[in-house]
Amino acid sequence: TITRGVIAFGMRNSAVLALAATLCSAAQVPSPVTTTTTTYHDAAMNFDFVYPSSFHAPKETTDDAHSKQQGKGGATEKEAPVCVSVPVAVTDMRTGFNMIILKRYDNTCLSKEITSGGLGTAAANVLTNTLDQFGKPTLNSSTDYDLTGQSASSVSGSVKVPNASGKSVIYGAASCVISGKNIACFQFISNDCPTLAVLSATTVKFADTAATPVMPAKLVPACAP
Repeated sequence: TITRGVIAFGMRNSAVLALAATLCSAAQVPSPVTTTTTTYHDAAMNFDFVYPSSFHAPKETTDDAHSKQQGKGGATEKEAPVCVSVPVAVTDMRTGFNMIILKRYDNTCLSKEITSGGLGTAAANVLTNTLDQFGKPTLNSSTDYDLTGQSASSVSGSVKVPNASGKSVIYGAASCVISGKNIACFQFISNDCPTLAVLSATTVKFADTAATPVMPAKLVPACAP
């Protein structure tokens, strides 16, 4: 189970410690992508999301467990509607700092509905919120595209981690897509630029369509030679 603390990314806890250890090593390592995969099925958003099985949810930290316990409330407490959820938040630390995140926004209970014209802003906000935890990020302009008949928009960026040695730049890409009454925002994070391109090519399969890379190859940010 992914706790709310980990969902919010508990970045100042276990993930940050793992990142610090990773960035202090400048060793060259192979891509984290494995031949085996994990499939996440989302009935509400009507798709299957496939990612490398080497990615796993971070372990619950003490702070996360405490926050979870505090948030339980009494037996008669009524739960608020979940407008934003994170069904997938996984990392692969074997070969560097690599992360895949899927956020779901329920348009029916958001204070302001996200339309196709706002997908670029949504993708930029999602990626900024993640990269901002490491430093001051720089983002490129968003690009709208069609994802097997669904309106989508993608954005990429990077952030230099202060006082880090080794691979001190974190690269990120995000794509948001409309699926019925929901918005799905995929994020791919890595401290290795070529690996980011590989992660961005993980596939999503909507009902009655073929599996397609979340981000088209032409939208994946180019890496400096």
